[in-house]
Amino acid sequence: MKKNITILLIFVLSIKAFASDRFVFIERDVYSFIEYKLLKSDSIPVFILNQPYLFSELDKSYVPETFIQSRYAKKNSMAEDGTFALRASFNGQGFISDESEVHPGFDGDGFFSIGSFLGVNRLYESKLLQNDPDYHGDKSGWATAYFTESYGKIDLSDEFHLYAGRMPRNYGIPNEYSLFLSDNPYPYDHFGISGTGSRIKYSFYVSRLNNMIGRDTQGSVIPIGETVLTQRFMSFQSLDMRFGPRFHLSFREATLYGGPNQTFEGAYLNPMNFFYLSQRNQRVQMNGSWQVNLFYHLKPGIGFYLDFYIDDLIVNNTPGIVERDIHDDRLGVMTKISVADLFPHSLTSLRYVRVWNETYVTFRNFETFSFFNKGLGYPYRSHESIKLQTDYFKFNTTILSLSLDFWRQGDRKLTEDYHDFTKVPFPASPVTQGLDIHFHLAHIWKAFELRTDYSFTTWENKNIDTKDNGHSLKIVINYNLNFIVI
Repeated sequence: MKKNITILLIFVLSIKAFASDRFVFIERDVYSFIEYKLLKSDSIPVFILNQPYLFSELDKSYVPETFIQSRYAKKNSMAEDGTFALRASFNGQGFISDESEVHPGFDGDGFFSIGSFLGVNRLYESKLLQNDPDYHGDKSGWATAYFTESYGKIDLSDEFHLYAGRMPRNYGIPNEYSLFLSDNPYPYDHFGISGTGSRIKYSFYVSRLNNMIGRDTQGSVIPIGETVLTQRFMSFQSLDMRFGPRFHLSFREATLYGGPNQTFEGAYLNPMNFFYLSQRNQRVQMNGSWQVNLFYHLKPGIGFYLDFYIDDLIVNNTPGIVERDIHDDRLGVMTKISVADLFPHSLTSLRYVRVWNETYVTFRNFETFSFFNKGLGYPYRSHESIKLQTDYFKFNTTILSLSLDFWRQGDRKLTEDYHDFTKVPFPASPVTQGLDIHFHLAHIWKAFELRTDYSFTTWENKNIDTKDNGHSLKIVINYNLNFIVI
C-alpha cells in the first residue's frame, strides 16, 4: 500500500502545472443569473447542458460578482505556488410554518491549490436539516451538518482533469432538475475523468451508493419473499457536443446495479463501454437508463431546451403476447423556453415536464434510481407539471424570483416497489392536483446577506374528496468572513 501511495504522489508531482480552477456550486439564484447572461450572448462559451460550470469557462460578467464574493472563499491573486483560503458564514435561520423554529447555523467553504491539484470543501450546518424528512444523516446529535462539496481535482492539461469527491451535478436543462442525474439528492461521492474540447466534452464517473435492505419481486438476484442487505453501485457517462454557436446536443447513459455480495463490475468500469450490451452479453443484472438533451439558441435572448429520458421501452418480443398492452413505457420528457429581458433585467421561463408511472423503478428495489431517500434524477414519478418562473436581477446585489407550478401527481412514490401487474392510465389513480407558489429573495449588503424563501401550496384529490393547503417561510441572515490564509 505504501509503495502505491508513493507512486501516486510521484505521478501527481511530476505533472506539468496547469492552474486548476473550481466549479461554480449549483445554486438556483446564481445559475439563473448565469443562464440569463448566457442567453444574452452571441455565442455560448460552455456546454450549457452540463452543470456545474468551471469559473475558468465563464467570463466575469457571466457570474453575479457580489454573490460570488460573498459565497466563495477568495483566491489569492498574488500567490504563485499555491493558495489556501477559507470563508466562514455565521447565520441565524428561521423556519416559520405550523411549527416555527429559529437556529444559529454555519456555512463555510475553503480550498487549497498546489500546482495542478485543487482541493475543495464546503460545509453546511443547521438544525433546520431536521425539517427535511429525506435527510439521511444523524438528527440526534448537537450538530446536524453535511459536506455539500468535498472533492479533489487534478488538471492534466487545460482540457482534461481527474476528479474524486462529491458535489451536485445536473445533466440537463439549467435551473431545472434533470431527468437523468440532477442536484436533487444530497451530493454523493463519485470518481472519474472529464475531457473538454472546442466542440466535444466527454465525462465518465463511477460511484458507490448507499446500502439498502433489498427485495427482488422477480427472483433473479434474491429469492422472492426474502430480504437481504445489498450493496449498490453506479456508473455514468456523458457526451456533450455543440454544432456552431446555436445548437448543443448531449447523449448520456447510466447503469445502477447491486446485490448481496456485489462489488464494482469490470464491464461497468469501462469508459468506452455500452452498458446495456454488457448486461445482455455478460448477464450482469443492472438498471440502465439513457438521456438525450438538446439546446437551441433561437437568437440572443431566447433559448429552447429538451430533455428526453429513457428508462425502458416496451417491445413486443414475446410470441403471441402484445406486451405494450400489459406494460407501460418508463420515460420522462421535459421542455423549456427561456427569454432574457422580456422586461428589463429579467429571465422568464416556461417549463413542462412529464414522468411516466413506473419510471426510475424495477423489480429490485435496490436498483431504484435513488440515493438514500431522494431521487437521483427528477424528484417524482407519475408526475406532470407546467411551471412559469421569472427571475429579476438588479444592482448586482439583489436577486428576486417568483414561480407558479401547476401539477398533478399520481399514486406512485419514488421509493415504492415497481407496479408491473397491469398497464394503468397516466397519472396512476387516485390523482392529486395542486399549485405551488414560490418566492425567493437574496440581497447582499456589505458583509451581510439576506435570503428569504416563501412557499404556498394548495392541492385537491377529487378521487378521495380531500383538499388542503399549506405555507412555509424560511429566512436566513448571513454574516460572511472571507479571508485568505496563504
